[in-house]
Amino acid sequence: MSEKESRSVGNWQAELNKLPRLFETFLNQIFTKCLSDMQRIAVVQEKDILNQQSTSLITDNRCHRCTRVSYCSDTCRKESWDTYHQTECPYLDILHSVGIAHLSLRVILTAGLQYLLETYIGSLLLRHIQQLVCNAHAITKLQLQDTVDQSVVESQSQVRVATAIYPTASLMNHSCDPTIISSFHKDTLVVRAIKDVKKGEEIYNCYGPHYKKMCREERQQVLTEQYFFCCQCPPCQCDESNNFNYYVCPDCSEQLTENSQDLYCIKCKKKQVLEEYRLKESKSGDLFVQALTFLEKHKVQDANQKLLECFKLRKVILHPHHKLMAETQDCLARCYSITGQFEKAVKFLKPSVKSVMVTYGEQSIEYANELQKYAEILVHAGRMKDAHKTACDYQILLTSVKPDIVLGTETWLSPEISSYEYFNSSEYTVYRRDRQVNSKNQSHGGVLIAISKNILSEEIVELQTSCESVWAEINLANARKLIVGCYYRPPSDNGESLDELRLSLGRLNFSSKSLLLLGGDFNLGHIDWSIPTVIPGKSDMSIHSELLSIINDYSLDQIVDKPTRGDKTLDLVLTNSPSLFNGIKILPSIGKSDHDIVFTECNVSLKRSKNQNRRIYKYSRADWSEIKTDVEQTFQNMQEIYSTSDINSLWEVFKNGLTTSMNKNIPQKTITNRMKHPWVNNNLKKQLNRNKRLHRKCKTNSKLKEKYMESKKTLQSNMRKAYWSYIENMIFDLPVNEPDNPSFKRTPKKLYSYIKNTKK
Repeated sequence: MSEKESRSVGNWQAELNKLPRLFETFLNQIFTKCLSDMQRIAVVQEKDILNQQSTSLITDNRCHRCTRVSYCSDTCRKESWDTYHQTECPYLDILHSVGIAHLSLRVILTAGLQYLLETYIGSLLLRHIQQLVCNAHAITKLQLQDTVDQSVVESQSQVRVATAIYPTASLMNHSCDPTIISSFHKDTLVVRAIKDVKKGEEIYNCYGPHYKKMCREERQQVLTEQYFFCCQCPPCQCDESNNFNYYVCPDCSEQLTENSQDLYCIKCKKKQVLEEYRLKESKSGDLFVQALTFLEKHKVQDANQKLLECFKLRKVILHPHHKLMAETQDCLARCYSITGQFEKAVKFLKPSVKSVMVTYGEQSIEYANELQKYAEILVHAGRMKDAHKTACDYQILLTSVKPDIVLGTETWLSPEISSYEYFNSSEYTVYRRDRQVNSKNQSHGGVLIAISKNILSEEIVELQTSCESVWAEINLANARKLIVGCYYRPPSDNGESLDELRLSLGRLNFSSKSLLLLGGDFNLGHIDWSIPTVIPGKSDMSIHSELLSIINDYSLDQIVDKPTRGDKTLDLVLTNSPSLFNGIKILPSIGKSDHDIVFTECNVSLKRSKNQNRRIYKYSRADWSEIKTDVEQTFQNMQEIYSTSDINSLWEVFKNGLTTSMNKNIPQKTITNRMKHPWVNNNLKKQLNRNKRLHRKCKTNSKLKEKYMESKKTLQSNMRKAYWSYIENMIFDLPVNEPDNPSFKRTPKKLYSYIKNTKK
């Protein structure tokens, strides 16, 4: 037996790992767990073509006699046979039916009957066997529940796979509100504290009856029958429980108490008919069963309809955290996820997760399982999938056009999405301003400016106001500056956004001869820019007039002279030096955007930064023995100053020691940054050029619109295929982790480079 103990002095939390003395594998796990050391055994799924059912084929070592038990290796099989399995083999059916007595027999067979009878230790062990009912632990694991659909909402539950003896863990007394939580890694019991424990305070385990899962009467009954004591823990003394399984008042939503044939509200004292509530509950139960039947037949829409009817009934009569409510909401989330309606799935799964948290607690396995489901749905409900598709389109566009400055509006980005999913981190510096996430966990709007890393730039925070805008400053070669701004005006704005934009422009110092480039989506399409003047008889004329007023007050010109969305010019470029711009080109939109891209060139001399070379370590030629010696010496230096130094000083000693050792013992080489997208081939570039030509023709010939849309769709599909093909090749070309494989020591440099360029 091996032991590992670690303690944190700060809050006296402890983690205790114990290998079991002996264990007995449960019958339903006998083909997936090694009987000797509980290692998981490889299983191959074979699909029966005739009955469309899956069967499991064990590919590892099985017992040569009974073929009922499996092992992870031939060594384990031989060791098990010599120790105990040759005796158990003919009687497995009987032994599995006697439960804990099988473990008792295993103890005797392992230690040796003669040894047990002749030694004092043997008598103690036999006495301990008699106490197994009270001291054995069930080894559990998380297992996905079988489902009849392809939903991304996965349900997990804890299942018992074996019974084992953990003497040290058995020393802990019971509490219905325990101090620790137990989990398993193979056959190792891992015990972790879930609350702060003061020095000298007793640590409690839970023998099964938890106050979050059972009422006091049930807990007392279980403990008395199996463990022969009456629990006096705080939850049992004050009857603490989170039981929300009761009816609620339709008027004030408070608990209804049963009295004879009626129900009475504990708050408003109104009377309700008990029979009516029971009929509604019964009807909702029938609807739920019908929904499950439809799900088994893969009739998701019919199941969803029945679940909605069931939810409406239960919502009126049951507490929001009632277990039946959580069950219904969870099934509704599953139905919506199957049909791809992830936002609706979030709507129903979120209250279900909250119910589990309130019922079982924030430290419970049940809550952790629900959080995992909720996280998976949130990923699908967000725009992550669309973001990846659009990212491919962005990258192919950046490769073909190679702009120095990119302005983006309605980015729909949130802090969880990196800018470098769209822009190569070695090529662009990105300044962005995201809109806050709304109640539906969506982040619409948002603006960004991406500037080539060859150009010296920095963000201008003081120009930001409450409107959606972001500003950056670029140094020009003649000591002047180019102020770049990106602005988005929501269609629902009543003029406040333009007022804030005016405030930002008012903070600029135009007397310094700075150049201004302000672009974005203004959502004001009723202006004739050839004059310019507001088109009469249109809506929001005052807001359109305010934009023209801002342009005149700051002596700006609007240089976009072509429609950017349908027949309207919504995307504008404002500047105080129009002569520096060489016309406007309209490029086709990307992703799902319905706005075309505005492209222009500006005749200015930029102060470009030099392409910085960087030095990298050649770890394959490192002197690891010297590094180990240096690290040990650094550790000794830290120990000498430990009592008189703070954490920052210790960190500096460690960092400097490690850096010095690496520079001394690991060879280095200088490399240059490569700014390219390796998945963009010549064929894709030709398709992009053809699509651009077709887009220009489409502007003058509406009959070509359908042909252009088909060409655009094909181009986007090919771009995404090329991108994901590149990613898949990186993953599947990784070297196999086998010492005999010649590629064992090769480094997957392509994968590391890709990860580095896409991280924040």
